[in-house]
Amino acid sequence: MAFQLPGTPAAWARAHVGSLLNGVLIVVAALAAHHVGLAEKTRRRVTWMLLVTGYGNAIFYVAAIFAPNRALTFGDNRFGASNAAAVLGLLPALVAAVVALIAIGTLAWAALRRAPAPT
Repeated sequence: MAFQLPGTPAAWARAHVGSLLNGVLIVVAALAAHHVGLAEKTRRRVTWMLLVTGYGNAIFYVAAIFAPNRALTFGDNRFGASNAAAVLGLLPALVAAVVALIAIGTLAWAALRRAPAPT
């Protein structure tokens, strides 16, 4: 039985590598959250932010396989025309990017507060 997968081998490679790097980001951020001394409420918030980041990026990577424009813009771009997959991929990716910046910023701020003062 022959069948054709949608997308290109390069798109599938981007989806797999991107998801792996996304996982590494989440693991490293979770380890940092454990070591920077966040309050329990803040730690729970950062955890949810990391989950939103992970799922938002995963949706983007999968949708980009089905989007001729790689889900990089809401409209047409040099890679191709926009379609529903482009919009469904880019929207959660944009939310994930903002949420990730807030989560990593929260962790960085906590780490800087915890660091000893320079002498």
